[in-house]
Amino acid sequence: MGRLFKTVLGKASGKVGDFVFRIVDGKVIIASHIGTNEISKSPECVNNRKRFAAVLNFASAVNKIPDLKIIWNKSRKSAKSGYNKIISVNTKLVEDYQISKQNIVTPDGFSLFNLDAVLTAQNAVVSFSLSDDSVIYSGKKFNACLVITLSNPVSKLNKTSFSFSNVVPDVVVDSTVSVVSFSLKNQKKIIDKYRKAIVFFALSNTEQNKPLCSDSFAFEFNFKK
Repeated sequence: MGRLFKTVLGKASGKVGDFVFRIVDGKVIIASHIGTNEISKSPECVNNRKRFAAVLNFASAVNKIPDLKIIWNKSRKSAKSGYNKIISVNTKLVEDYQISKQNIVTPDGFSLFNLDAVLTAQNAVVSFSLSDDSVIYSGKKFNACLVITLSNPVSKLNKTSFSFSNVVPDVVVDSTVSVVSFSLKNQKKIIDKYRKAIVFFALSNTEQNKPLCSDSFAFEFNFKK
């Protein structure tokens, strides 16, 4: 960048060739013109942008759950921060440029079984049992973590996908079936804008020196709209 003190034609301003002239405090400032980078509208580039936006939104929803933020930060997966680990791992698991049932909200953990889920615009209900290898946690309190990713919008004016999270604290688990209900009343308006949802569920506990979490489980739903 340079300054032009005297000119033949007076004070220059605007773009001339590869240079841009601006007047600042009575002085003419010269800067090179960077040029205009056009955003590609090819199907591949558009889908890549949708995929990246979906992963960022999903990672943000996961990272907003305090336990999961700690668990990802302490996981051994390679990346600088927990948030970047979530992005790195889940970008590889995207299908058809969208968040899928293959994506995860926990890096690894103990297993559960007898899993089932029900989803309405009002609430999400998840049931589960401790598996043989996780029965040692019977009677222990866990936070039930929920992340919902919405897709297939009713209107083109809505985002291609949207993710949000919810937590039910201090759920006591045992060898029998446990049922957790998440209220979605605050998200009803946004849920009504989409036709498809994927519910991600996991248990977490970060009160110990070594954070505990279950595997990540996913359930897919389609709304008739």
